[in-house]
Amino acid sequence: SMPVNDSSRLEEMKRERWGRNGFDQLPVHGATLADLDMELIMQRFGDRGIEMDEKNLKVYHIISELNGVLVPTNAGLILFGVDPQRFFEDARFRCIRYSGPDKSAQPIDRADFAAMPLIPAIDEVKLFISRNTGVAQIKEDGRNKNIPHYSEGAVREVLHNAVAHAD
Repeated sequence: SMPVNDSSRLEEMKRERWGRNGFDQLPVHGATLADLDMELIMQRFGDRGIEMDEKNLKVYHIISELNGVLVPTNAGLILFGVDPQRFFEDARFRCIRYSGPDKSAQPIDRADFAAMPLIPAIDEVKLFISRNTGVAQIKEDGRNKNIPHYSEGAVREVLHNAVAHAD
């Protein structure tokens, strides 16, 4: 029965009413649909046989309604934003390979994947890891076969965990 004057509490109440409690699903103030790379969205979902229309963009929480206007969600911008760092300056990967076992050694390769959405950035990080990881060579059926030190599945799992558990 009392008016709510605290803007953060008011936002929390709106999320509760909408059934959204997660950061990922919140609309981004100041963003427009032009901030999303629709070609990337169509390609990535299309590769999985999912046609992305307005309804599915909402279902997958890539867009949301804010004051009657469709805008990207936090997840939509981080995953598929044209320039995600405009809204989230820390949404980036920084990769460094050192010549020794710790950070006091000289870096021998580095890459910073900041000016791109998270989905293609993960692909780039996989390539960085691949070029900086050794391979073993075995003989199989009289032929040499290269086997990476880390399986693709293990690398993918580490990257996905790093993203899911990032601050």
